Amino acid sequence: MEKLINLLEEFIKLSEKNQEKNIFIQKIKSEDYFKYLPWEIEEVKAEFRENNSVYLEDELADVLWVYLNLLNKLELDKMITSREKVIKRWLKKFWERIANLDQTSLDERKKYWSEIKKKQKQELTEEHNNKYNK
Repeated sequence: MEKLINLLEEFIKLSEKNQEKNIFIQKIKSEDYFKYLPWEIEEVKAEFRENNSVYLEDELADVLWVYLNLLNKLELDKMITSREKVIKRWLKKFWERIANLDQTSLDERKKYWSEIKKKQKQELTEEHNNKYNK
């Protein structure tokens, strides 16, 4: 896990440098990345077969690259608070949703998953309303 975090930190540093110098990145709009993600996912699908891990990994890397660039751009455009906040939300969701799943039946897992998602949506609504005074 530590290696993954170090690689992500390295990517963030490189992407920040790239944003300062790359005219394309400076001019691209956040919503443009919404076109790129499906294209990259289609390329992943095209490489999804046995004995093809090199090409599949390469296309998955492109999906990750576009996604992380989208986060960077959304942060620059002040559409999100920070990339770190997105990652923290992801980790919170992950840990809440998988807690105790290995010790339950499939029906209990489905019920638990549903309850957790409902709770998480309520928390998001409260946070949103508090942030935007609704």
